[in-house]
Amino acid sequence: IVEDGHAMLGEALSSSSSNEQYRESISDMFNVCGGAKSLEKKKNVDTFIGTGVIYIPSQSNDPSCKGKLCNIEDLCSALLEEPTQSPMERLAYVSKLQRGDQCVSTDWELSMMALKSPIARIGGLRSWLWQTCNEFGFYQTCNVGSQCPYARGYHTVDQDLALCEYAFGISAEQVQENIESTLKYYGGWDLVDDRIFFINGDVDPWSALSVTTETAPDAVSQNLFPIMWVRGASHHFWTHAVKDDDSEEMVQSREVIYEQVSAWLKEKGIYSGVDRTSVA
Repeated sequence: IVEDGHAMLGEALSSSSSNEQYRESISDMFNVCGGAKSLEKKKNVDTFIGTGVIYIPSQSNDPSCKGKLCNIEDLCSALLEEPTQSPMERLAYVSKLQRGDQCVSTDWELSMMALKSPIARIGGLRSWLWQTCNEFGFYQTCNVGSQCPYARGYHTVDQDLALCEYAFGISAEQVQENIESTLKYYGGWDLVDDRIFFINGDVDPWSALSVTTETAPDAVSQNLFPIMWVRGASHHFWTHAVKDDDSEEMVQSREVIYEQVSAWLKEKGIYSGVDRTSVA
């Protein structure tokens, strides 16, 4: 539904087929700020459908949360409520459930301006963007030919690089150099350090950047780093506060982490040859 709905939006709003009637219908359906006129600009269309017209809490999924549409299971149930509707209509239905009466902002220029404002510092947005531009990259694109569930071809890496230039004055070439420097410093997939535990939730999108049997088979086969998958877990969910309704997998993951770290701390030589095994 998510993939097909975004494909429908991408086709309707593509430069070759987009017309006033399509833009009017879609802007009404999704309550777009500024109406159909806002969707006349390609960058606004990219902003609207390139990263998803609904919020999917894959990174923060909490199976035991109590709020409405607060986890993936609830979201999927809502998407399946009206089977007679088209995938695009179902996306619009869920979008309105999530946003209420608030309109959907698609203004690319306004979002760029916001990155320079004090608001962007709240919650660490600006500092995270700075890290991506200055160190990591880590851009979540939606390219044609990929398995991205959103509108493919509407979020390319050029958009992320434009953020770096606008918000921090870091050019695309400099971003590439920064990423290469980071890979060289840490080793990329060929890490040279030890005592690193790679733990991933199986619904965490960031697991693609972790050491696993798929991404670094040689390191795993040589048992260089311990790895663990936690079923049903999202991004570092095991670090969240303990709750009575935590899943059995979550409880077990914390126990395994504790045992592994404790074993490392008991090893001689960790602290410049000082044996700390007897320290409480």
